[in-house]
Amino acid sequence: MNRNSQGIRTSIKALLSSLFTTFIVTLGFQSSLCATEQNQKTVTLGISEFASHNINELIIEDTIKTLQKALKNNKLVVKRLNLIGITNAVKSKELDLVLTSAGAFRRLVIERTGLRDLATVASDLAPNPNYADGSVFFVRRDREDIKTIADLKGRVASANYPYAFSGWQIAMGELLKQGFAPDNFFKKTLFLGHDAYPAIQAVLDKKADVGIARACFLEYSGLLEQNQLKIIGAKPSGEEFPCLHSTDLYPNWTLSTTPNTPPEISRVVSAALLDMPPIAHNLHWSVATDFTKVDKLFLDLKVGPYEYLRKFDLTRFIREYRHYFIFAALLFFGLLLHVVRVNVLVIKRTSQLTYSLKREKELAKEANVIRQRLNKIQTSGVVGQMGTMIAHELKQPLATASNYCFTLRRRMERNDLPPALLDTSLEKINKQMQKATQIIDKVRSYAKGDRFREEINIVSVASAVVVDLKKSSPEAGCISFSSASAPQCAKCDEIELQIILLNILNNALEAVHNQASPKIFLEISAKDKDIVLSVSDNGPRISEEMWKTLENHSQKSSKEDGLGFGLLIVQSLAEDLGGKLIFKRNVPNGLTVTVLIPSCGANENG
Repeated sequence: MNRNSQGIRTSIKALLSSLFTTFIVTLGFQSSLCATEQNQKTVTLGISEFASHNINELIIEDTIKTLQKALKNNKLVVKRLNLIGITNAVKSKELDLVLTSAGAFRRLVIERTGLRDLATVASDLAPNPNYADGSVFFVRRDREDIKTIADLKGRVASANYPYAFSGWQIAMGELLKQGFAPDNFFKKTLFLGHDAYPAIQAVLDKKADVGIARACFLEYSGLLEQNQLKIIGAKPSGEEFPCLHSTDLYPNWTLSTTPNTPPEISRVVSAALLDMPPIAHNLHWSVATDFTKVDKLFLDLKVGPYEYLRKFDLTRFIREYRHYFIFAALLFFGLLLHVVRVNVLVIKRTSQLTYSLKREKELAKEANVIRQRLNKIQTSGVVGQMGTMIAHELKQPLATASNYCFTLRRRMERNDLPPALLDTSLEKINKQMQKATQIIDKVRSYAKGDRFREEINIVSVASAVVVDLKKSSPEAGCISFSSASAPQCAKCDEIELQIILLNILNNALEAVHNQASPKIFLEISAKDKDIVLSVSDNGPRISEEMWKTLENHSQKSSKEDGLGFGLLIVQSLAEDLGGKLIFKRNVPNGLTVTVLIPSCGANENG
């Protein structure tokens, strides 16, 4: 009995020991499983919504499998979102990896979400990932009225979405490049969803004139081979991109990582994608190196991250053009300083000018006083010269009247004075007295400043002056006189003209007084609208001192009965007639004095 009890106890102990060991092992295994689950990280992959029937779609499933294998110690969660959903998820840090078009990728980068590209799709159709995405404009083949992109203006278009990169935005960039305004280029646009077939069917059904689709889609779908559609504005194709395209080419689909993704996971994902074997159509992952064209496209179109450029913002405007504002402010400040400086100078110059004008008025008054004195002196000189001439003029009528009176007296003494003879003699005496009175009145009127000018024949006056000089002075026989064949008419005072001629001729006679063979030439001619009175002599050579005196018109006669102020009076009389006095030295000796006087015709025209 005791042996049996002892055996039972031993069995129970062994069973309990086995159960305890099993419990401990099970507990350890469960703890290990819990620890493994706790160490796993969830990696979320966001895949953008792409247009249907794209050859790149084939790479999506293989990419997911490759990432699951590479991230076997982590949990991969895949989310398929539209562009708005992708954008919101990235900004809220819900995604670790993002698969989008190059346009969507660069849009998020420019919006400073911190995305970093890891790999870009390449294939047989687009071996260079930098030039793999483009757009085509297509129309029905029977549309003969549409041959160029310019012909598409004002038509109805069909496309996917207004934010589709290759389905719309790239095409709009081409319109802008060719000088058109994309926003109002088409009359109407039908946006028919992410599937490209409705956009194509709209063109075939004539609901739209032109359709826009991703490059290579028409070839991949076989629609071009059916000869129903044609490409508008096709660019040359090459080995890097054999498909027809109407636009520039841009990078392909891009897988990127967000800032909240651990660097080790980004490294593993990048290595796994680049090592992933090519699939159908040689679809594989490569690396794109140039996204600048995408950025420029958004900037030119003012869409996506540059949408704000379509609206005016004062703060942004000032920030962007601050350099111009600074320059304008500096320029304005400089102009302000310049204006202040100019105003100060103007005030200073105005003060100086005011003083100068005041001084000028004072000098003008002084000059006027001096001029009046000179006029009085000149008038006195002219009147004096007139006195000499008038004495000669009065001599004849007075002598004649005296002779008549003497004759009448003698006849009366003899009582031999018939009434008829008396009347005749008295009439003649009266005429001579009237003539003398006229001469005296002219002198008196001239002295008072009253001048009467009339049209006279200068040739006749000059001829009379020469004749009188030759009668009064034997030396005047050396004067030769010549004139133009036609009489020269001028509107002037005869006495003033006689004074001018007498002054010049007497000066010439004085100059040739000691010459062995004195010669004086008086010539009257016409030049343009002036009458030219020229007196030339062969007097002695004119010294420099005498020439300066002549140029100043201050020559004065040295004769006792000379002409007073001489050439000064001649100059004044000539200028008063609207003419001028000119001197010229003869070679080798002698002087020519020329007086220009306007003719009658010139006075009338003036």
